[in-house]
Amino acid sequence: MLESDIGISMVNTGIINFLLKKGNAALSRITNFCFSKVGIFLLRSALTLCLLISLFLVGCSNERSINSSSELIMDESVLYPENEPPFIKIKREGEWEEISRVDDYPSKPEISSNKTKLAFISPFEFEMAGDVWLYDLLINEKKKIFNQDQAGKGNSAKDVLWVDNSNLVILIGDTIGTISSNHTLYLLNIKDNKLQQIFQAENNQDLRDLKIVNGKSISFEIVTYNEESTDHASEIKTLDITNFISEGTPG
Repeated sequence: MLESDIGISMVNTGIINFLLKKGNAALSRITNFCFSKVGIFLLRSALTLCLLISLFLVGCSNERSINSSSELIMDESVLYPENEPPFIKIKREGEWEEISRVDDYPSKPEISSNKTKLAFISPFEFEMAGDVWLYDLLINEKKKIFNQDQAGKGNSAKDVLWVDNSNLVILIGDTIGTISSNHTLYLLNIKDNKLQQIFQAENNQDLRDLKIVNGKSISFEIVTYNEESTDHASEIKTLDITNFISEGTPG
């Protein structure tokens, strides 16, 4: 080996030894720091932070899972066939449950804005008086919230709409008749069962095409027939219902 190569090798060995000594010293300082009070405090803080982040991520994942299994969505977690004898089924905890059977003749369910409740009329069939039913997914409960007696003799629930998560508008009309005669609007608070009449049509009028506007008003068409019921005129009316809602339990 040449003397120059020997010299270079000795220099390299010296550099390596120098770096090893420095590295060992740095490692020793790091180790001493970690076992010092400050080091232990910072180490515990870092571990605590990691644990909190992990719990947060797990919580978010669980919340998404709970929310996804606790929502009523038409054609996903709610089934209502419209081109065959109707029924209502909901998907709960991965299993399909029948809420209303074919021979109950249920109407198409109306789902609340928070996607945890649905309301429907049953039976909903020509010249059959129907009741209004409520299903609550969170407690897995179905109950009757408006019956034929409340509608009055010869009357039946004809339509139901959510105003908010606590209040429903119920349209009442004649049970029997070839000409539609929907004449009364009620507001029902499902929390305290308070029932209020909010509109009454004339004997020769029919209420149609109900729509909730911004959770504060209800818009509908009023059809007025002549004496022979051979002709009619129509108008659109918007009714402010904020005062009725404020009298009940807030939604």
